[in-house]
Amino acid sequence: MTPTRLRRRPLAAAALLAAAALLATGCSAFGTSTGLGEEGRAAPAYYARTTTVGAAPAPAAERGERFRKDGGDKAVQAIDSEGTEEKVPRVVVWTDRKGSYDASGFDAFKAKVVDYLQRGEELNAPHGYLLDVYGAKGNLLHRIDARS
Repeated sequence: MTPTRLRRRPLAAAALLAAAALLATGCSAFGTSTGLGEEGRAAPAYYARTTTVGAAPAPAAERGERFRKDGGDKAVQAIDSEGTEEKVPRVVVWTDRKGSYDASGFDAFKAKVVDYLQRGEELNAPHGYLLDVYGAKGNLLHRIDARS
């Protein structure tokens, strides 16, 4: 091997490790936008495309309570789907969880949330949705892009 090839291996290994870590979390590195939705509405004030979130607005907390009463995850404190971004709804869920869901638990969780929103809250998502789930301290637990 040439010296150049040997120097490239650590960089390739680091890139591979970073990609594997991203895939293991189930999150996406994509999805940057202008912040304006299909109707030109800006992202809600609490959402700043970061890995932390502020307090939930009162309507979102009320929706979270309805979700729990309907048999949803007791950790859910609030749910908002008012923001639109990149022509699909942005669903933001506040929980009191300290850590992430495992893969199968998260799949069941997101299915339950989206089903509830479509059935009980008239969420219109024919082209998919964006979903952020935040933990007890406002830290990002999951971020997915479920656009079709």
